[in-house]
Amino acid sequence: MLYFCIVLPVNYGPQGKRFEGRTPVYIYTLVTVLLEAATSLGLGAQWVSAVASPYVQTLIKILLHIPKELEIYHMMAVGYPDMVPPPKLVRARDELVHYDYYDKARLRTERQIAEFIATCRS
Repeated sequence: MLYFCIVLPVNYGPQGKRFEGRTPVYIYTLVTVLLEAATSLGLGAQWVSAVASPYVQTLIKILLHIPKELEIYHMMAVGYPDMVPPPKLVRARDELVHYDYYDKARLRTERQIAEFIATCRS
């Protein structure tokens, strides 16, 4: 198992100020690309959400020798999966795509939606 940490200097925003309570959008894009890249290589990848906790962040910094001037924004685990996930049940493209206008006749009823969910869960 391999862990990736995305770290930034604590004072990285405009005029050396941090973006309080916000993560720059490009980090979310980077995480998405890394997850997709891992999947395309046949690897399993999982975003680790606990790094936002100050306690967990301190433990990770100590474990990985990350300087206090850096802040961990995201972390993901990457490795070879123990199992192959089952194929996803996906609706046909012609059921999802509407051309020129929204076709209300193709709107599914509550019953059809419930049946689709039951099929996905079985």
